[in-house]
Amino acid sequence: MLLKILPLILLLVVGPVRAQEPPPSQTVVLHVPGMTCQFCPVTIRKALMRLPGVREVRTDFESRRVTVEFDGSRLSIEEITSATRDAGYESEPLQTPDRQE
Repeated sequence: MLLKILPLILLLVVGPVRAQEPPPSQTVVLHVPGMTCQFCPVTIRKALMRLPGVREVRTDFESRRVTVEFDGSRLSIEEITSATRDAGYESEPLQTPDRQE
């Protein structure tokens, strides 16, 4: 009998379990002129993926661009460009939610 009512008791005590939706993503496109070899995008990607809130990093060696999808409630664009700088690559935002190229 207890096994039959235990789920009901938990529901009353804890409340319904709701799936948490992830916060909306923000995307920034960075110009990274210092990418000069095929290993540079790997280094940049590793540095950015270490940041809390980064969801995806796409690098394009030919255009010297890096696209970063991130949780804006946990991370700022300034922190992202600082991480590329710390990895040895200056960068500047080309596209942000406020600024379209």
